[in-house]
Amino acid sequence: MFGPGSRILVTSRDRQVRENVADEIYEVEELNCSEARQLFSLSVFKGNHIPKDYMGLSIRAVNYAKGNPLGLKVLVPSYFLKLFFFNFIFDLRIK
Repeated sequence: MFGPGSRILVTSRDRQVRENVADEIYEVEELNCSEARQLFSLSVFKGNHIPKDYMGLSIRAVNYAKGNPLGLKVLVPSYFLKLFFFNFIFDLRIK
């Protein structure tokens, strides 16, 4: 399935999971709130600031990642799009 020298990246907050499947464990430092918002903003909006209209949804998305840089860079942008979509649909239902 994987070739010689392949590396597999496993991410988990559960230390027991990591210890059972990994030869080496690298613990990533969590970003503080300001750093997390900045990385999220760069990943989703391609700039240093979150637009005012998206601040509430952005805060929810950043909280979802809990300061994990990989989560903010890779997972949270798709989570944000889902939040945006569901929020949009909900707004349509109210009107």
